[in-house]
Amino acid sequence: TNWHTLVRDSILNPLNLENTYAEGFESFSENLAQPWYDGINVNDTSRVGIGTLSWAAGCMVSTPISMAKWYNKLFNTSFLSEESLNEMSTFINWVNFPYKMGVGIYEIKPGTNTYWGHGGQTIGFNSISYYNPSNKSTICVLVNDTNKNPSNIARDLGARIANVNLSLAYTNSDKNLKLYPNPTSGIVKIDAKQLVQ
Repeated sequence: TNWHTLVRDSILNPLNLENTYAEGFESFSENLAQPWYDGINVNDTSRVGIGTLSWAAGCMVSTPISMAKWYNKLFNTSFLSEESLNEMSTFINWVNFPYKMGVGIYEIKPGTNTYWGHGGQTIGFNSISYYNPSNKSTICVLVNDTNKNPSNIARDLGARIANVNLSLAYTNSDKNLKLYPNPTSGIVKIDAKQLVQ
């Protein structure tokens, strides 16, 4: 069985991650953001070529909402056994790497917050997903430019979210920050003017 078929049958379909697929190996009807690399729009480059070049290391295409849904299902349901989840989140120092590594994720500590996450990069796209185990929030940032770092945006969002109690209705005292729906639900959207400076 092909790896992408196993991913589809074992993860994507059971978790209803309908906006996630293996580019170059599966067809998908949605329009993709145009990819940029070194200031050049590379939209005319074969998507099959890019997907198969990255193979299982970077050909998964998704949306921020689907990625947040994946992280929530991964860490807050019985998708994995408790033993597997504990193994995955046992972090060790890794030679010449700035973060502690677990199985498939790393531990990131921007400021006082601790996140578990993983990034991805391929020709024209760059992404990062952070999960905060203390408040069970997820931040996913996807950009359509290989050389733009989504980690800075994710860190700034994390700092703002840390000051918001996501389980209660939010009083919008910061006029630059809008949180909705209010009261919050399973997926929270944040509109922020001047969030990243």
